[in-house]
Amino acid sequence: MTTFCIGCTTELPSSALVCPNCRKLVHTERLKTLAQEAEGAEKDGDVETAITLWREAHSLLPPETSQAQTIGQKIAGLSKKLGKPTSPVPKSLAALGAFGLLLWKFKFLLVGLLSKGKLLIFGLSKVGTLKSMALFVAIAGSEWGWAFGLGLVVSIYIHEMGHVASLVRHGIPAEPPMFVPGLGAFVRLKQRPANKTEDAAIGLAGPVWGLAAAVVCALVWYATGSSIWGSLAKFGALINLFNLLPFWQLDGGRGVKPLTRGQRVVLLGVCGLAYLLTQVSLLLLIGLLMIFQLLPQGDEKGHPATLGLYAFLLLSLSVLSALPVALS
Repeated sequence: MTTFCIGCTTELPSSALVCPNCRKLVHTERLKTLAQEAEGAEKDGDVETAITLWREAHSLLPPETSQAQTIGQKIAGLSKKLGKPTSPVPKSLAALGAFGLLLWKFKFLLVGLLSKGKLLIFGLSKVGTLKSMALFVAIAGSEWGWAFGLGLVVSIYIHEMGHVASLVRHGIPAEPPMFVPGLGAFVRLKQRPANKTEDAAIGLAGPVWGLAAAVVCALVWYATGSSIWGSLAKFGALINLFNLLPFWQLDGGRGVKPLTRGQRVVLLGVCGLAYLLTQVSLLLLIGLLMIFQLLPQGDEKGHPATLGLYAFLLLSLSVLSALPVALS
């Protein structure tokens, strides 16, 4: 659909946010309306509605503009008001600080997956998702066997639904994942995250859920001795570890965005430690790309929780990737 700039009548594509001729915002009137409605929702105490409206306004602004950054900060502030109380951390783990907190949270990942039954079913509600999954299973099954192919698809699906769950939690509209046979899957974003920290949380949510799936497979393998479960645990961990590469739009590339140079140096050290412990060669590539991430990146203020989660995922997935089983 083609639109025209109100200021200079230049013909614009529907995706345009700024007129290339007069540099005026394309959606000025809509932005004013959204701002008024969002401020009204805030006054009424309807934080969820306010966040939804501000997110729509944020999506209509170029990300580099001061207006987009201001709205992003407002969204982050409102999101904190929606924070839910968490279970108290045992003293034995509290003494370990942030890492202990991560361990305590991970204790509930499996229970959390079970409690997200409706969300997992939601992901299967789209015909396109089911068709792409079936095609992926057919290709993977012909190569490695049907049981392994099905298990692999389920593992990838759980990873992608981790992104969807995080999007829903942040109030961003989400669609079920789509599979690309032979490559993986993706979730299409309808709105961009408000800031780097939010983007990192959504990006790392996939490996978190993927780690939980790999842990389940590893536990079944340990209990039954079935090699296929061990293979699924190892291969699933490798896929999620690959996604932690700090590059482009991979989960790891999004995860390092809010981190300072010093925090990235810490992650580089974690990569080295994980490699010494597991000898997983993929860690060498992650470490190499992390070195490039040490170049000046901007005005990142740092985010300790993101750093801790990234480090925890690197170590945990490396251990699972080094399981003494042969890939099917």
